[in-house]
Amino acid sequence: LGLSRLPGDYRLYALPEAFSSIRNVSRNITCPHRVTLSFRNEPTGKQNADNDNKIKDLTKTVNSQMAILAPMAEDELKERKALQKGLLSKEFTIASMVLTVSLMTDKTHQKKDTQAAKESFSHAGLDIIPLKMNQPQALLSTLPFMMSEGLWGDCKK
Repeated sequence: LGLSRLPGDYRLYALPEAFSSIRNVSRNITCPHRVTLSFRNEPTGKQNADNDNKIKDLTKTVNSQMAILAPMAEDELKERKALQKGLLSKEFTIASMVLTVSLMTDKTHQKKDTQAAKESFSHAGLDIIPLKMNQPQALLSTLPFMMSEGLWGDCKK
């Protein structure tokens, strides 16, 4: 299983809740499993340029009559400027994430275990789906080396 899409906002400290919920026992993965989580820092040049363009657009909106129709534009402009400052000072960076969950189950329990894993991760804020070519990705993503561009692109699909 892998991510259907990247979450908009996610904290790593919430990841254990995806495996076994203390508050709701029905949201547990009951079969043996392996979770692989890989991160890669992305070059920030394109993000800086995109953010600069967004700041220009928001500045025009805030300083025009359109500000009445877009009341949150001023708050977004402040957030974008803080983002720009952080990216330029290297205080933070943009990262991509690949998550793979391998369930070790048998044919009789496969559907039940897959559904339990989907529900467990969904309640933790991560939507996962079965991968089309999961064996090579799952194996290669666990090896102790940085994934190549081609493998990283395949894992993101």
